[in-house]
Amino acid sequence: MDFDKVKLDGDQAAAVRSILLEAYQDMATTSTRLGGLSDTVHTAIRGAGTAQAQENYSALGKSGQVLSEILETLETDFGIVITEAEELDIDAQGVVNGVSIQTITPDGAIAGGI
Repeated sequence: MDFDKVKLDGDQAAAVRSILLEAYQDMATTSTRLGGLSDTVHTAIRGAGTAQAQENYSALGKSGQVLSEILETLETDFGIVITEAEELDIDAQGVVNGVSIQTITPDGAIAGGI
């Protein structure tokens, strides 16, 4: 993918940020539930494989928590990018509005010589 060609307007950027925030919240909830299943497995099933199942659910919960933290950081960073882009747009508009255009009088001698 050529990232130089990825362009989002303000509404699209806000939608992406919203998706990232929702993904972070969903993953945080899921990882908490998975971690909790470790205790449920231990209580509900006693016997062969219980320790492994408990370890698996615990590891899944921890992995999910790491992923949710990454998503949260990505959402925060994306928010910073949006804010900086908006400020850059405002600055650029100020520069454009501050430019004065001078009237240029054409030189007929040059045009006549062509």
